[in-house]
Amino acid sequence: MSKSIKRVLAFILTLTMLLSISVMGATAASTSYNPDKALSYAKSHWNDGKGLCAEFVSDCLKAGGFTAVYNVNARQLGQKLQSYGKKINCSGWSSSSCFTSKMFGYSLSKGDVIVWENSSGSSSGHVALYSGETNSKGQILVYAHNRAKNKDVLMPTSNASKCYAIHLNGYTTSTSSSSSASSVSTSLKQNTWYCMTNTKSNKLLNVYGSRSASNTNVTVYQKDNTSGQAFKLVAHGSKTFNGKTYTKYVVVPKCASSCALNVYGTTSKNGSNVNIWTKSGNSTQDWIFEAVSGGYVIRSANNTSYVLTATGTSNSSNVSLSTYSSGNKAQIWKIA
Repeated sequence: MSKSIKRVLAFILTLTMLLSISVMGATAASTSYNPDKALSYAKSHWNDGKGLCAEFVSDCLKAGGFTAVYNVNARQLGQKLQSYGKKINCSGWSSSSCFTSKMFGYSLSKGDVIVWENSSGSSSGHVALYSGETNSKGQILVYAHNRAKNKDVLMPTSNASKCYAIHLNGYTTSTSSSSSASSVSTSLKQNTWYCMTNTKSNKLLNVYGSRSASNTNVTVYQKDNTSGQAFKLVAHGSKTFNGKTYTKYVVVPKCASSCALNVYGTTSKNGSNVNIWTKSGNSTQDWIFEAVSGGYVIRSANNTSYVLTATGTSNSSNVSLSTYSSGNKAQIWKIA
């Protein structure tokens, strides 16, 4: 074999090894995202003065396991993240008001990245991390640097030209994931009207009087074919529970399309009342449907220890949260 051919083969071998290392490095960086860990980092570092806004959010994402993108420029970080997650457009915003959940179509999930890009000036824009909560006005609460935010409201600047969010939860740059959680499929469909029958009382989940007002109570009631007994499911991110990843759903009553099935208060607790409330994007309006023998257990995504429970078997018996008890028919719902 001639020396020239040997050189060519050696070059090809070296190039192949380099490409393999590059691909391995890209795969290693393609990790799944845990928003709870990202938010835990944000809560501890929101005011430590380390890094600008994009660096802070990048550090939060890194703490959550997402290492594919790290950037010190807000605009570039937001644009690059679009290749890894779902872009949620923001509409109706202005520099004179704070961002609300409604501006993002009530589609935000905790740990989402909020971005605005500036049209001019020395600043490229701003990024922040959504806490998963809103205030009483529906304004989203975020963590951020440069104007440090500790679960506080966010207002774009006067030279902001576009605003959007990136949802990373469950997204990865490769078909494999470092997470051992398996995805749970369900026969339930979005935007289909369902009736939910409690298996102990044989009565339906019911919005009292089929009212449309926020803060209307939720009960069980015999089937009466009213719009207060029909609900549709709207996907709102995902949640890992018992090693499995479930779709979180916002449950919207037909009688009140601007409202959602809601845990009263800011957190889910044993005995928390269930009502309907104007859609807020809060995790107290997110539900996980776990298939069990006889139907579904409907868990609060805010705290999966607590499930939707009928407190009695008669008409207008209240519905609240209670600690899950396997086989308890008051906590099992047939959905059709």
